[in-house]
Amino acid sequence: MMSNPEAQKDNSALTPAASNGMEKSLEILGKAMEQYAIAIDKPRQQQEAEAKRRTFFQSMKLNPPTFKGSLDPLEAENWIQDMKQIFDVLKSTDEQKVTYATFLLRGEARNWWEFTKTGFSEPVTWSMFKDAFLTRYFLEVYRNQKEEEFLNSEQGNITVTEYDHKFIGLCRFTPYVVSDEDAMVRFFRRGLKVKTQY
Repeated sequence: MMSNPEAQKDNSALTPAASNGMEKSLEILGKAMEQYAIAIDKPRQQQEAEAKRRTFFQSMKLNPPTFKGSLDPLEAENWIQDMKQIFDVLKSTDEQKVTYATFLLRGEARNWWEFTKTGFSEPVTWSMFKDAFLTRYFLEVYRNQKEEEFLNSEQGNITVTEYDHKFIGLCRFTPYVVSDEDAMVRFFRRGLKVKTQY
């Protein structure tokens, strides 16, 4: 079989042009695909943003408490508990929890957060926020006092019902002690007057 030098000449002459044309076509196709992906993704992003706004307004309908930086550690602890309850109802994401909670900070607490958040090198999680908040407003000294109060709690001269309320209120400061129902019952009975223990 004989090769045609004229055909080879034509093919080699077309190769760079065809190659350039092919590259340009692929580049145009790639850009078109990117724009298509962005166009498809945009409505999804808008839906997600709208869902976040809707959830935020739902949280505001629950009348969440604000926190101004009270010196009363129990007020700080109660505020965190209120936030957790709202987040549970709304099934909030970690990001939403931080956004909603920090939105509700006022006065000194807002100033504290504006300063504190600059110290985080990564996106702040709810756990990180809560730890920083409780370190600032729920001092370890107070927490230790409440633990001691729990560990030494006794019925004394109050009714069993009053002792029960006091006991339950103190349990939250020692979750590691009353980690299950049996441990809780043991500690409760330990503090009862002798005649009502059985």
